[in-house]
Amino acid sequence: MLHDDACLKCSLCITACPVVRVDPLFAGPKAYGPEWWRAHEARDAFDTDPHVDDCTFCQLCEAACPADVPVAHLIAQHKDHHRKKRPQLKRFRDFILSHPHWIGRLPFSPRKVSAVVAKMAQMSSHADFPVADRTKFHSGRPYGENIPTVGLFVDCFNRSYGGEVVAAAERVISRLGYQAVLMPSQPHCCGAAAYASGLVDEAQRIAQDSAHALRETPVETLLTLNATCDGTLRDEWPKYFSLSLPGTRVLPWTDWVLETATADFWSQFEETNEAVWVHTTCRGKVAQGEGAMEEFVKLANGQPLPLGIACCGAAGSYAFKVEHEDAAIQLGIKAKEAVHRQGHQAEAMIVDSGTCALHLAQYTGLFTMHPALWLGRRLMQAQSLDKKAEVSNLCE
Repeated sequence: MLHDDACLKCSLCITACPVVRVDPLFAGPKAYGPEWWRAHEARDAFDTDPHVDDCTFCQLCEAACPADVPVAHLIAQHKDHHRKKRPQLKRFRDFILSHPHWIGRLPFSPRKVSAVVAKMAQMSSHADFPVADRTKFHSGRPYGENIPTVGLFVDCFNRSYGGEVVAAAERVISRLGYQAVLMPSQPHCCGAAAYASGLVDEAQRIAQDSAHALRETPVETLLTLNATCDGTLRDEWPKYFSLSLPGTRVLPWTDWVLETATADFWSQFEETNEAVWVHTTCRGKVAQGEGAMEEFVKLANGQPLPLGIACCGAAGSYAFKVEHEDAAIQLGIKAKEAVHRQGHQAEAMIVDSGTCALHLAQYTGLFTMHPALWLGRRLMQAQSLDKKAEVSNLCE
């Protein structure tokens, strides 16, 4: 890996790490990443540490590193080497959770896992699990041949649990004069879940299958609805998986709307100054930085309230694992404290990740939703007001 041995021991990665603040047994990204890697490469007292699995793979450590050391990815290699030392049951659980596109096909999705099942499967009995959303994605509206198209990546979470999100994203795309090409046609995963758990080879296989499926429908622009998928497809596939989507630009759905929507589009929203909490996930911060969703809310005449936390504690499947329950709870509580500390009365929050939305709703008590769903609802309200105005004018 590029710059894998460039660690300056400045400890900025430790300062940025959300887990260090809530888990006293977690030695930090520097110890589990570059320091372990150096020992591994030199075969000097080479060993693994079980607490390396406590890393959420948020990548905030990499974003903080002045020497561009791939800290989180070195930790993933550490996890991969430690994998054989995990109990067999946890290895099986991690393998299943690294294939979320499989899990989404199950006919059941309980909100909570019972204590008995949780103990058997090494899952958390405290975390909220997603509930299936069978909303149909495509409206079936016919389009003309001259309508421009844009690809919409239907990630494994939204395919099974966020159908309303996909449908809302598609409505906004249509309103902006484009046709959404939903892809891939079958459930696939970008490989992020497996990589975060240290199943590096399995992540490669999963990503290759997904890349093959996406290449079957070439598009100039591919929009993502999940911050983790966004960073994985655009940045990590070429850098760590040796994969690419030739001729395709990958960017978040929210950023594309900001880029594409005209002043006329934004002018249709009432000046209500509706306040809404905004949380850019840790992977979103690393991939694209912050500020896009805040700008998004302002243009739609809303009032954005930045949550101001680094990581909510969800981290994909992290909060679902029993050994991470305490850390996930503590990080969730920090999100709740951030809401109370700021003292605003907004009852909703937008967040660009399904599992983060689930986790934040559990701890803050707020109604959490994807920005596509928030804007889609605002758009429907605006259209409803326009129709009422038309009827009123006719009556006059």
